Amino acid sequence: MNTYQIDEVAIQKALTKAREQENPNVKSLARGFNVDYQKLRRRVLGGVSKMELTPGNQLLSDAQEAA
Repeated sequence: MNTYQIDEVAIQKALTKAREQENPNVKSLARGFNVDYQKLRRRVLGGVSKMELTPGNQLLSDAQEAA
């Protein structure tokens, strides 16, 4: 596992905890799970991880690529 994947696991755990709370304290959660505050804040606000993004330079969809 690389460091990004390790961070992603910790962020997922923090997100789970944040979703249990009505008004989560992101700064406290970031400290508690030892993750970057800005990454966690972006994810709590609905952002996606880098692994979920589609590449910007991909012109064809996966179906078109397979054809």
